[in-house]
Amino acid sequence: MRITCSQGPAGNVYQIYRENADFAIQLRQIIPFLNECAGSVFIGGGAGDCGAVLTVGPLDKDTDAAFQKQVGQRSFEVAHCEAN
Repeated sequence: MRITCSQGPAGNVYQIYRENADFAIQLRQIIPFLNECAGSVFIGGGAGDCGAVLTVGPLDKDTDAAFQKQVGQRSFEVAHCEAN
């Protein structure tokens, strides 16, 4: 699984991509967190990014910190957040 990040005025937005055969197993590990912020989870990558499986965000500061903690505990790499 690959996770990218972009900064926006309302908070960071993360795109989650399938990179290997273990994607379903890896995604299951963060589903409890995704359930907590269900209003900020969207299927696909949105306009111009058909490769993303999920888009998470924009996340407020506290939710963003919790997301970073969840993916960090599982050793998923998150690309450096780029400003939009």
